[in-house]
Amino acid sequence: MVSELWILMVGEGATTRVQKKVNVLQQEMVKVQGELSQIESRLDAKFEARLLGFKEEFRSELLGLFE
Repeated sequence: MVSELWILMVGEGATTRVQKKVNVLQQEMVKVQGELSQIESRLDAKFEARLLGFKEEFRSELLGLFE
């Protein structure tokens, strides 16, 4: 009985350690997802700005051809 209780306690300790590690990994994943979201937003903004610049340049080139 005592050995069974000891094994149960050791098993619970192992489970607790695994749960703590899983929680840490989940927190790290949330942090990385947030960072990726910020990077994506910055890239979207840069892409949009460059696209608008390209459109304006292209429009100017076309208008110059017809003058």
